[in-house]
Amino acid sequence: MANNIANALTASRIVLTPVFALCLLYADVYPQLHFWAVFTACVVILTDCFDGFIAKRWGSPSALGSFLDPVADKISIDVAFVVISIIHGFPMWATIIVVSRDVFILGAWCFFLLVLEESFVVVPHIFGKLMVTAQAMTILFVLLKLQTEFIRWSWRVTIFFSVASLAIYALNIKKYRKAVEPD
Repeated sequence: MANNIANALTASRIVLTPVFALCLLYADVYPQLHFWAVFTACVVILTDCFDGFIAKRWGSPSALGSFLDPVADKISIDVAFVVISIIHGFPMWATIIVVSRDVFILGAWCFFLLVLEESFVVVPHIFGKLMVTAQAMTILFVLLKLQTEFIRWSWRVTIFFSVASLAIYALNIKKYRKAVEPD
């Protein structure tokens, strides 16, 4: 039961991502949509916080959830960064770093799953968690139109954790993959 709730929360992030993007893209034409973009971003961030907590607290993390959660993170974060780069002038080079990191990580996962036919669960690293937190803060700072210095600070922190977490995962790839025992 808890896994179903956690997986539903994770799936909702994927479903809400285009809603967020469309609200933000059309906020210039329909200003009330900016509120809905911020609201949707907050819901996405909160579901990210609660899905793992629910699965660990009242259930056990499922193979589907451990795969779907990071994919949902990457989809929602990458779309948000692309849209805020287009709409709000967030530095495109920073967005390229964030998205490229995620493409690299997903490519590595696909390599292990499809080419090496290994079943595994990605073990999160603290830098990866800090990166997602910094990314969420950056998106919210931009959406809330905070002072430019807050936004500059937050995207620098985001880039630092994006690069650092990629380096940690790449250099210690075996450590951050936990093999799944066949049923």
